Amino acid sequence: MSLRFSLLAGTLLAVALGLPTQADAAPSLSATEPALSEASDRQLLSVLPPLCDGAPCWNPGGDLQPQAVGLRRVYLNFEGVTLTASNSQPDDATTNTTWMITEVVGAGNTVTIPPFDRFDLGAQNGATSRQEIIDYTVQKLREYHAPYNFEFTTTRPSSGTYHMVVFGGTCGSVVGQNCAGIAPLDCNDFSPSNIVFAFPSGLRAVDLATTATQELAHAIGLSHTLDTSDFMYPFIQSALPTRYGEGAIPNEDQGPCGNGSYQDSHEKLLSIVGVPGQDGTPPAVVITSPANGEVVSLGDSVISTIDDASPIVKVELSLNNAVVETLTSPPYTFQIPNTAPQGQVRVEVRATDDQGNEAGNRVTVYIGTGNEEPCNDGQCADGFECIEMLCYPDSPASSGALGAFCEENDTCDSGVCAEFDAEKRCSQACDLETTCPDGFECLGDTACWPKDDGGGGSSGLCSIAKPGPGAMSSIAFLFFALVFGRRRRRS
Repeated sequence: MSLRFSLLAGTLLAVALGLPTQADAAPSLSATEPALSEASDRQLLSVLPPLCDGAPCWNPGGDLQPQAVGLRRVYLNFEGVTLTASNSQPDDATTNTTWMITEVVGAGNTVTIPPFDRFDLGAQNGATSRQEIIDYTVQKLREYHAPYNFEFTTTRPSSGTYHMVVFGGTCGSVVGQNCAGIAPLDCNDFSPSNIVFAFPSGLRAVDLATTATQELAHAIGLSHTLDTSDFMYPFIQSALPTRYGEGAIPNEDQGPCGNGSYQDSHEKLLSIVGVPGQDGTPPAVVITSPANGEVVSLGDSVISTIDDASPIVKVELSLNNAVVETLTSPPYTFQIPNTAPQGQVRVEVRATDDQGNEAGNRVTVYIGTGNEEPCNDGQCADGFECIEMLCYPDSPASSGALGAFCEENDTCDSGVCAEFDAEKRCSQACDLETTCPDGFECLGDTACWPKDDGGGGSSGLCSIAKPGPGAMSSIAFLFFALVFGRRRRRS
């Protein structure tokens, strides 16, 4: 949520820290706060288009995928941080990297956000300590998000992904604007580690939690509504918002994220993060045999291991995208059926748990056609290799050519390792004007990929992992900022 307003000179109102009622605040917390009026409201500033607005869109984060329903950890940073500017999205709270400061300091440079200072807030009477304000803000954030699967901490997590809310500094030092908060609008919730800001300068103490609440919601895909009690209402009011609005509430931001004319903030948040304790982590699927590029025979085993916090209800074996067998209990070992296609075959094992989470893993193998040439002397023609005295086509796993299996960019001749549907192959950038070689298609106007063996083509998300300069154009987020103006708005 981005907030902007100008204070009316000399107009002050003594209120409880927990506006709008005394019961809303701890008895010992009090402060002198600026009065609010139409003249002190802030305006919305939207600068960049949203991430992945429309289909198809490509995943800008390499290994990142849209997040499943599940626990969100949020690090509330009141102690300051040094951020490094990046030319690419999304942010990464775990490495203190953000693209939002790039226009101000330049890629590769840093900006230091100082620790939260209570005297940066609007007029204070000095009765409330810094720690009391921090404790109150954390308490309210936990209260606001009690119906949802959030975990708030003021200690940086030692591992895993997490969002970070930074309380401190100024909007000018981050994006060169005059605002009170800013965040990326992560429409499809691609990044589990977005960074958002709540700038205390000129705010009431009670606005810190509501500002952080709206900015955090933007970073997981929510936009503005016109419900005055909704945290997503874009104006600061004397009466604080109290909840994520429910029902068909008019959506002020029609267009971004494809939200249309209405947004049910409560239901949308539930659909993204779920309820407390809900398992939203998909199963971890590993195919232990066969390996990528291996030559196999009909009847050979496909062995997999499945790890998940919830019970597994089914595991499917697919060959070239067609399901051929389903298991409902371990061990999850399949046999390649006699009806399997020949030549290069994509083998996928996909697991689903009782919470509806699903995930898969796949390898590409070679099933003999019966036309392979003998190679008693160990010699095969170019493009073939001798395996068990027969010449088979070179495994794409053994080279860096276009279409070869890969893990990193530097393993590919092209310098680009792309990922589609849990499979990584050497690729090259493409678009409507730059076509792909024969046998390849351009997925999402982004990366060349082997055409579907079944002739149906491929669709969906495709990502280039850590592309080098010029490999493709960058994707932009929509971010909201509130600048000083005629009306105070949150973004």
